[in-house]
Amino acid sequence: MSETSYTQFEQVLHYFRQMDLVLLDLILDEHRTYQSMHRKKFLSMLGTVFQIFKKKGNTQLLVYPGTCANDTCSGCLPDMIGYCFIGESTPHYLAMIFEVKDGRVLDMFECTDMQHEQAVPGKQYRIRIDPMIFNQDESED
Repeated sequence: MSETSYTQFEQVLHYFRQMDLVLLDLILDEHRTYQSMHRKKFLSMLGTVFQIFKKKGNTQLLVYPGTCANDTCSGCLPDMIGYCFIGESTPHYLAMIFEVKDGRVLDMFECTDMQHEQAVPGKQYRIRIDPMIFNQDESED
């Protein structure tokens, strides 16, 4: 049996789906910034996002590919890969763009205008990481 090797990016996607902040902390480069924040601050805020998903009854996130629909955004560059993470039990979502090169995550940040080739079931209420609106989602509960 051969051992399967996963890229850092594949691992990041997996741990995002599982909302596993501990393992994301272990594999993300401590010398990089994410969404223009130091890694620790970004992970702290992402942890709050994961707690919101969990509080609403989600145990994992479903993943749907997407692209940034804003033509003035840097999320449209060739090394950028977009995904929408949606709660498996609720219509809450987080849209993210990943800058990836040679399987490594160089940056990640929220996308405010993600589009998808096919309809994404359950995509209704955005949960945000953005520090200006930290810890707020758009649901009415």
